[in-house]
Amino acid sequence: MKAIQQQYIEVASDNLGDASLLFTHQSYKASVNRAYYCIFHCVEAFLYVLDVHAKTHEGVIRKFSELYIKTGILDKNWSDIFKNTFNKRQSADYDISMTLSQKEAQDVLEQAESFLGMTKQYFENLEKREDRQGEMKL
Repeated sequence: MKAIQQQYIEVASDNLGDASLLFTHQSYKASVNRAYYCIFHCVEAFLYVLDVHAKTHEGVIRKFSELYIKTGILDKNWSDIFKNTFNKRQSADYDISMTLSQKEAQDVLEQAESFLGMTKQYFENLEKREDRQGEMKL
């Protein structure tokens, strides 16, 4: 796996760990924030391999959908999770009257875990395909 791509996944994993820790301390808004950034950095890894960069979070969401969902590479569910988590993170960060239940925060945390697992699996499979293609060229 490429170094930068791997760094995105490591940062995503760190964010997930932080989200889990915050969740156990009942800091649900902060947990959702870190869970979102887990997903965000996973998506950054996906965009990196295509040499695509976006300037805003909305741009990252849009490019991910355009390049991975609309092309059928990944299931639409992953884009829905990303968008919903973004919206929850926005509310948690900026809406001072917003409250999050333990269940809502747990759902976001579980979705981030699934997203990270899917990302790792995708890149492991991609690396295996690239290795096989390299062997065939020899």
